[in-house]
Amino acid sequence: MSVLGGEDHLDPTAHWAERELANMGLRAKVSYASGNLGASLLYNAFATFALTFYVDKKYIGLDGVLYGMAIAIYGVWNAINDPLFGVLSDRTRTRWGRRRPYIFIGAIFLFVTYLLVWTPPVTGLPLAEPFNIPIFIYFLLTIIAFDGFYTLVSVPYVSMFPELYESPKDRSQVQLFRQLFAALGLILAFTMPMMIETLSRTMTVYDAYKYVGLALGVVGSVPFIISVIWNKERKELSLETNPSLGPTLKTTLGNRTFLIFAVAYLMIQYAFLWMQSMLEFFSTNILGIGKGDVTILLLAMFVSALPFLAVWAAAYRKYGTRKCFIATMSVFAISLQPFLFVSGLTQVLPIMFVAGVGLSGYMMLPEVMVSEIIDEDEVKSGIRREGVYFGMNGFLGRFGFVLSGLTAAFFFGLTGYQGGTPPTPEVSLIFRLAMTTIPLMAMGLALVCLKYYPLHGERLDAVRKAMDKMHMEKAERLEAAPKEEKL
Repeated sequence: MSVLGGEDHLDPTAHWAERELANMGLRAKVSYASGNLGASLLYNAFATFALTFYVDKKYIGLDGVLYGMAIAIYGVWNAINDPLFGVLSDRTRTRWGRRRPYIFIGAIFLFVTYLLVWTPPVTGLPLAEPFNIPIFIYFLLTIIAFDGFYTLVSVPYVSMFPELYESPKDRSQVQLFRQLFAALGLILAFTMPMMIETLSRTMTVYDAYKYVGLALGVVGSVPFIISVIWNKERKELSLETNPSLGPTLKTTLGNRTFLIFAVAYLMIQYAFLWMQSMLEFFSTNILGIGKGDVTILLLAMFVSALPFLAVWAAAYRKYGTRKCFIATMSVFAISLQPFLFVSGLTQVLPIMFVAGVGLSGYMMLPEVMVSEIIDEDEVKSGIRREGVYFGMNGFLGRFGFVLSGLTAAFFFGLTGYQGGTPPTPEVSLIFRLAMTTIPLMAMGLALVCLKYYPLHGERLDAVRKAMDKMHMEKAERLEAAPKEEKL
């Protein structure tokens, strides 16, 4: 039986390529899904805790405006490299496939650069002068290197998802596995303050960050390698040579369905990244919550998210991605509004539980929607372009980092507050408004976009039927092709 219900069986009339995919079985699906542990762990530990480590005066104490500038520049690079590496993997043809070589090799360098982020050249004391250009440059260069290798691994990894799994049943099942691993990665990432606090009892806080960064780097990099060990790419889907960068990007950006989704996703990314990057700083300095208790808040959000992953998976199969995405965004935006007046751990915990319901949909649905857009593009063009679509989605969505960084720079500059001391009532109100109104406005814009999203209902059903027919024809062409074309 499938995890989501229904019999798992092979259609005796199915094409050999489809039978081969089905024969990979549960082990292959779980191994592929495990890569999301690495993607989630590395990304979220950095996005959530880098600000406090680098800006808070108890640690490094870098000027908040410099930090915001570095994140904004990083966000631009983060956006640019997604489509570049996506097109690169789409156009690659090796005996090992289009995606697997980048995942194997890139994972090693990903570990090294991630460790460098958490080992800045500081003396063991907070900076005497916050406006420190050498530390700013070090932080900027290391996060640019880290993100380059993260993208080189993660874009090919996620591009394999719609290629390997085509039916709503398989996609919902594998995406459920992927997001369970992502949740595990998030839980590990969000234990970082607790690990830092424990290690700091026997060593300096800077050494604690170094060893925790080392451990998270190993645990985050290895699953990417595991994800491709039992999975083979489908050769019949790479028979056609993809166009070069310029024509490919022009076609992608001319896809109205994709652009509507991408703008909505940008707003959603902005809302989640803003909440995520500010939560520790906001909780410890504005809400009066201890650093170790931030882990409890984050775990509460993800403990509530876990059971709802299966709920969203089932809802997606019944109602479609568009309706489910609208619902999950609404829940998340509304859940944050009590931040205007609550304080203390016991009052904030219920907020995080409800936010977890929205978070689970955010984890489950976007990649499924991009996969459906890729399916329709293949039906229209005859070419499978997972890399460029996931890359361009990353390009547009990553501007959420830019918006988040600029927003942080604005509020730190407006208030002149960098933590470490009790805030004034005016400063507290400004940060409370920032934590509630920004996600609400961003989600509102996303909802307006999705009102005009066209790929659902009968149109999506027609795409699936046409794609199934096209893939059978491609597989037959592969069988008849000369040996050199099957590489």
